[in-house]
Amino acid sequence: MLHRLLYPVRLDADGAPITIRRAQADDIPTMVRLLATDQVASNRFEEAASASGPQASREAAEHPYLVGFTRILLDPGNELVVAENADFEVIAMMQLTLIPGFARRGASVLLLRGFRAGDEHSGLRAMLRWAQSEAAQKLGAGFVEAVVDATGTDARRTLETIGFTGTAVGYRSTVPRPGS
Repeated sequence: MLHRLLYPVRLDADGAPITIRRAQADDIPTMVRLLATDQVASNRFEEAASASGPQASREAAEHPYLVGFTRILLDPGNELVVAENADFEVIAMMQLTLIPGFARRGASVLLLRGFRAGDEHSGLRAMLRWAQSEAAQKLGAGFVEAVVDATGTDARRTLETIGFTGTAVGYRSTVPRPGS
């Protein structure tokens, strides 16, 4: 948990009020729905659903997310936040990770990943702007990096509209499961 960040944070998202707060276990079903509706991640959900079969319970489907949520909650360098609209509906989510640095003269990096929004993209943009400025400053980060899938054109466009530039190239490797 990133203790230097104080919540709730109230922001204006293109004229609509939103509130950023730490995610809670009760938010997991909504966050899973946000992930499932993402243009890139939806394929992973279809693969998981076919692997677990049509009779898989919602609880079983959400279990890996509960495990991930708990690990983030217990890690002092990580935070999972949500944005709520005026009706207290979760409209966006994001994971923040503060990475101590050695390169770049010891500058820490605030890494933003897993950010998703429902229909109200202005809430996500406001949340990203908050992370890019206020949260990064409070955490002492030297710079902010956002991770998006290479095929995530909407995510890249959103980041570019708020001042991020595609100056780095990242690579990912899947870790094989034991016995496979």
